[in-house]
Amino acid sequence: MTIFVPKLKEKGYLKDVVFTIAIVGSRKMRKEDDYGQGIWNTLAPNLVIYGFDADEDACILANENLQTQNINWQEKHYPLGLSDKEGEKTLYVTKGVDCSSLYSPDNEFLERFSGFQEHFKVDFSVEIDVTTIDAFCEQEKINNIDFLSLDIQGAELDVLKGATDLLNRSILGVELEVEFASMYHQQPLFADVDPFLR
Repeated sequence: MTIFVPKLKEKGYLKDVVFTIAIVGSRKMRKEDDYGQGIWNTLAPNLVIYGFDADEDACILANENLQTQNINWQEKHYPLGLSDKEGEKTLYVTKGVDCSSLYSPDNEFLERFSGFQEHFKVDFSVEIDVTTIDAFCEQEKINNIDFLSLDIQGAELDVLKGATDLLNRSILGVELEVEFASMYHQQPLFADVDPFLR
């Protein structure tokens, strides 16, 4: 993208193209989490970002911070848990908030690695309402998502299963975190995600 997109934009080919990104697990913890300021900025001002995180406070903070920045794209964060179907699921909130998941940590496996145990310890669990990205887009009258980014600690396949309509008709690319060994109990692994996307 860094090679071709700037050239296409410079020649005017992108002036009527709006690019829409959905980021699931959009909590902003690091500088590189400021999505519109990074690599995606090349697509601004025709850039729309929808962020999703189960932590309402993180979404409120992200939206407030956007109001104080001089941005030239659209971005909004929604306090929603996304999954494969609408309903209720347990969110396991860990001491390291970036390890919180809809799957409980596999402490027996994690004890094999130095420095992980404390970060993955469950602080508390809470029942949350979840929906699918397809249902969200239908409700909000969003016709397409071009790029889907997922980093939600083992629950990526669930969100993909709840995005089958979008995957079949509009998504051009997917970026996701995937494991080859279970850091969380019963989490889908690469061997599960790969055939689903194929």
